[in-house]
Amino acid sequence: MNKYKSLSRKSQRMRIKKRMCTDKVAFETKESAYQKGQQCYQCKYCGKWHRSGKIAKLIAQVNKKLKDKKL
Repeated sequence: MNKYKSLSRKSQRMRIKKRMCTDKVAFETKESAYQKGQQCYQCKYCGKWHRSGKIAKLIAQVNKKLKDKKL
C-alpha cells in the first residue's frame, strides 16, 4: 500500500493543469486566440481559449538540429 498515492495523483493533476492552462495565455474568444498555423481549444479548467503549442515545438526542434550540427 502506498501512503503517498493520493498526494502523487494530486501533484500530477496540478502539473497537467499548469501545463495546459496556467502557463498559457488565455483568450476570451476563439477568434482572438486564432493564429495561422496553430489550433485553438477551449480549456476545461478555465473555460477560455488557448493556442496549441505546435509552433513552439517546431522551433525547439529546429534549434536542437542547429545545435547538433554545430557539435
